[in-house]
Amino acid sequence: MNKTALLVILINFIHCLALYASRPYLSILATYLGAGAEQVGFVVSMYSVIQVICTLYVSRLIDRLGQKKCEIIGAGIYTLGVFGLVFTGKLWLIGLYALFMGAAHCFILLSSQSILTGIGMEEERDKAVGYFAFANSAGAFIGPFIGGFMQDIFGVNKGFLGAVVISLLSLMAAVFLPKTKGQSASAPTPIGGIIKNPAVVNNILLSGAVFFATDIIITYLPLYGAEIGLTATAIGLLLSANGMAQMLVRPFLGYMCALMTKDRTFQLCLFLGGMGTACLGVVKSFYPLMFVAIIVGFTLGLANPLTLITVSDISTPKNRNQILALRLMSNYAGQTISPITFGALASITGLASVFWSSGGVMLVCVYAANIINKRTIVE
Repeated sequence: MNKTALLVILINFIHCLALYASRPYLSILATYLGAGAEQVGFVVSMYSVIQVICTLYVSRLIDRLGQKKCEIIGAGIYTLGVFGLVFTGKLWLIGLYALFMGAAHCFILLSSQSILTGIGMEEERDKAVGYFAFANSAGAFIGPFIGGFMQDIFGVNKGFLGAVVISLLSLMAAVFLPKTKGQSASAPTPIGGIIKNPAVVNNILLSGAVFFATDIIITYLPLYGAEIGLTATAIGLLLSANGMAQMLVRPFLGYMCALMTKDRTFQLCLFLGGMGTACLGVVKSFYPLMFVAIIVGFTLGLANPLTLITVSDISTPKNRNQILALRLMSNYAGQTISPITFGALASITGLASVFWSSGGVMLVCVYAANIINKRTIVE
């Protein structure tokens, strides 16, 4: 793996440490300032809303300015956002800084994906994407502990100082990326031209469907566990085991793709993940649930980054950033619609049906992945 890819992976690990040392505590700060539940939800949602709005615009900026400058912009904006949280005493300012954080994450994520998916050798690219996903998961796993420790030691506002320092480290690392140039001579393919290609649309929708189906674990597994009588500690262990399995399997993504091909690996992961997710709604004791949660973690830990690889396979350097942006928008849409859809289903038919339906969606995705031509190159 080349030095640029390793540096990008390091930047994302550091950024995810800062992200998860700060974002989970936005709601605590808002509550501390007297916000009610609805106000907290609105303020915190600004982080996600801005990403849906600005994703395509950021992709065009990457084309224009180059990946390095956008990495630096993202790290700089994020540092500014969390630094503001250290001193803010107004609810509207939390919403503003959440906008900064969401936009910054979009800059860093899209720039990094653009660099890694542009690696020439396919096998090296697949390994890099696997390590990239692992680094992000590791940051998400460790970050909340750092944030919680800082909150306990320094208080609600000054607890964000830890994220400020960590984000500054990602900014410093981004400065050492090699220089990249934007696309000044040839304009990128218009979005209208891109979405006319069936292979692009099908793969982007497939990616969104996978995220729609897989985003239920963290939301509904705790509720299901409580319903069948598990303790809070047992539920926490299930979630930790699932998250750890997703993280630990990702460094092996490149090797799995080389062994079985990407298509077969993706379909196998979706099949086993779908069957496992459906089984979560049947099993009602702790140890079998733990076993199934780990299997689901292993399969989904590979399936999610594989959606990035399959989408990058149908892109060219000229339209890669726009296609990556459309994928992110599809994923955000899937994650937004998922809790609403499955929440309505659970209220009518019970929590177990959420897992059966989610598993069914993944099994449908197996069929869809089998018939989609992933190798079509957009002209």
